[in-house]
Amino acid sequence: QLPFIASYQHSHTHNDFAVDVVSVASQTRLSYTHAQIDTWGKHKSIRYVWGFTESEDFDTNCSKKSEEELAAHVKACSTNYGWDHAIEKFVKLYYGVVEGGRLRSDESGWMCAQRRPG
Repeated sequence: QLPFIASYQHSHTHNDFAVDVVSVASQTRLSYTHAQIDTWGKHKSIRYVWGFTESEDFDTNCSKKSEEELAAHVKACSTNYGWDHAIEKFVKLYYGVVEGGRLRSDESGWMCAQRRPG
């Protein structure tokens, strides 16, 4: 059951390079997290790997938000908070946009995962 410490490599001294990994996961795709652990998570520099899913969300009903609630969330997150003009412009253009230019701000599950771990 997540969250879990999925991988522990070895004790690191102060001279070693250690990486602790947080994987933002989903109950629907736990195999992805396990694949991360079984591949690059086994690298000698990885000390811990934690996986967090919907069950660790701040609001466990977040992914069930209505379209109206989601739109209000997106508006609040992309509103000007007194940022520098360049940052404000970037946030308004790209909030919710992921690799390949795909807009995900209309997908409540994806938006809720952005706050994980909460």
